[in-house]
Amino acid sequence: MPDQPDQGDTDTRQPLLGESSALITLDDRVGLSATSIALVGQARRSINIYTPDLEPWLYDNGDLIAGVRQLVVAHGRHARVRILLLDAALARQGHGLIRLAQQLPTFISVHRLLPGVSRPESAFMTVDGAGYIFRAQSDRYTGMANFCDRFRVRELNDRFQQLWDQSEPEPECRRQPL
Repeated sequence: MPDQPDQGDTDTRQPLLGESSALITLDDRVGLSATSIALVGQARRSINIYTPDLEPWLYDNGDLIAGVRQLVVAHGRHARVRILLLDAALARQGHGLIRLAQQLPTFISVHRLLPGVSRPESAFMTVDGAGYIFRAQSDRYTGMANFCDRFRVRELNDRFQQLWDQSEPEPECRRQPL
């Protein structure tokens, strides 16, 4: 008879992008970071990030940056990463994701919202039209994620595109001359 899991066992498998549709509640920095890394690590086409200042505790992480680099290297011209900021001040202070954008400007675009544009009260990241992480800015370390909710991702991507259309390239995040 095959081994049967104990009733007390929990499913510890990593959610799969485009397949795992359970809503994940995140309530601390560790959970937000681990879930972001898991989402980015499974990206095959696109990543959209809307964030006030590209929070270093979340986005300046070697594993997350490696996942973005892997997306671009593995999928080349089919890969697209867009980062939309309110304020690039923190991002300009040696942020690893900004350095990567400067190295790979064909694939990674960094924009900032134009002055006067209504700023959302949330931050979010979408991946491949399937998965997302969403968090209210009033409570930076809590949020929710889903690896397969195409309807919600479409809503977030529509909002992202509206904001992107009201933005401009962040000049200090462009490629730096050698």
